[in-house]
Amino acid sequence: MKYLAFYTTDHFRDRQLAVSPAGVSKSAYVAQLLRSTGRPVEIVSPCWSKCGRWQAWPAADEPLGDGLTLHQLAAFGVPARWLTPLQWAFALWQVFWYLLRHTRAGEPVAAYHSYYLCLPLLLAKRLRKFRLVLEVEEIYQDIMSLPKPVRRWERAVIRQADAYIFSTAALGQAVQPGAKPTVVINGSYRCAAPADAAPFADGAVHCLYSGTFDPAKEGAYLAIRAAAYLPAAYCVHISGFGTPEQVQQVRQEIARVQQTAACRIVYEGFLDDDAYTALLQKCQIGLNTQTPDKGFSNTCFPSKILTYMAHGLRVVSAANEAITASGVGDLLTYYTAQTPQQIADAVRRVPLDGAQDPRARLQALDAQARRDLQAMLESLA
Repeated sequence: MKYLAFYTTDHFRDRQLAVSPAGVSKSAYVAQLLRSTGRPVEIVSPCWSKCGRWQAWPAADEPLGDGLTLHQLAAFGVPARWLTPLQWAFALWQVFWYLLRHTRAGEPVAAYHSYYLCLPLLLAKRLRKFRLVLEVEEIYQDIMSLPKPVRRWERAVIRQADAYIFSTAALGQAVQPGAKPTVVINGSYRCAAPADAAPFADGAVHCLYSGTFDPAKEGAYLAIRAAAYLPAAYCVHISGFGTPEQVQQVRQEIARVQQTAACRIVYEGFLDDDAYTALLQKCQIGLNTQTPDKGFSNTCFPSKILTYMAHGLRVVSAANEAITASGVGDLLTYYTAQTPQQIADAVRRVPLDGAQDPRARLQALDAQARRDLQAMLESLA
């Protein structure tokens, strides 16, 4: 089975491909779910390079084990950002040509929904008559300004899909798929391996914010400022990414708040996978403090919630429909106002003793997702 997604591995690190770490994690999980239905899965990745120079790489295959393979389409780098549309055009042409050559009528083909991929998917589906399973995380024209033709292509590819994998039930209601088969998968339900890292020995309750340092999203700043309302029995860790200017601003905000806060605030910076996993294993509470009042937030499920839960953390979050109606919605502790004091109050309310381990819920959701996906693919046969 073909699965079209923006995906890569360390094997292609030299290409410096443009991918989202959260997107790669979700795609890896969806590929494993598809494989669990008994079908070999080939991930077809059309990523382009961010290397910043003229350089070309051929298409290449990488066995991922257990019936999974990665087909990385050819890519090239450019020395200037204004040349990036050349990369897009080349990637989309390859997608169309690959689907034309390697699919057949009636075959199920899964594809991550991206406005970049709408046109080649539409054309290839029209010619080859494959059955499209569209993985929809968001409707792009609802959250950004797109050219009129791209908006039309996006509406068409969503309408013409034969089945859907939605990230939230609310998103499915927005699309209104009618009688077409649907599955809701909020993100990766895969639980982490047992902890290798020893917990912190200071006796404090350790809270973790991980994510963007973009001040417009506010998440890092609210987590830092919430520490001012927490007692010395708590410690807040700040991990994430941003521009050099954003990193400097976050560090300055930590220093400012720490001057008067009893709670210790630790700047962790951007961590690689192993270091991030070790930190998750040492913490007890995960903070999802990004401002949720954007127009699309009720159909968007933050992937960090499941990442926290997969390592056994309890989660503090703002409430929106996508989160509260999810399969883990009843396990979170919510705050009602997007203020540091409200967040701190929610942190203190988190039940740490005798509470349900979120990993048990994730295991149940994983099993349900496998059953639902199996039934969906059988209905398309």
